[in-house]
Amino acid sequence: MTSPVGRLLALACGLTLLLGCEFRKLYTAPFGANVTLDCYDDPEEGPLAVCWGRGVLEDREDCKDEMIRSDGKGMVSRSSERYHFAGNIAEGNMSVTITDVKEDDSGLYVCVSPNQIMTMVLEVAVYTLWVVI
Repeated sequence: MTSPVGRLLALACGLTLLLGCEFRKLYTAPFGANVTLDCYDDPEEGPLAVCWGRGVLEDREDCKDEMIRSDGKGMVSRSSERYHFAGNIAEGNMSVTITDVKEDDSGLYVCVSPNQIMTMVLEVAVYTLWVVI
């Protein structure tokens, strides 16, 4: 039986297949933790511009619900202080860290670079503690 997350990945990758979609990974992080979503590309031809977004990508030029963007040299915009590039973009590491993850951070993420599109899903584990006295 396919999980809802698996179906979401299949749908997302199917919709972006013509754009060069590559599924990387399913990430799980506990509520309040930091999580790094991996994205790599070959910087052989020069600096890599990258955009991270949320949801299904409909057009390579339109990074849906943009989170963070780089021109290949450094960050040029981000929608929240909780998003940070985690690696050296000039060397092809375009990974992003989300700090203090919240329940609404769960969902589909997309990393768009000149040579590829990487799609991944983050599940935030929210635990409820019941104390019976």
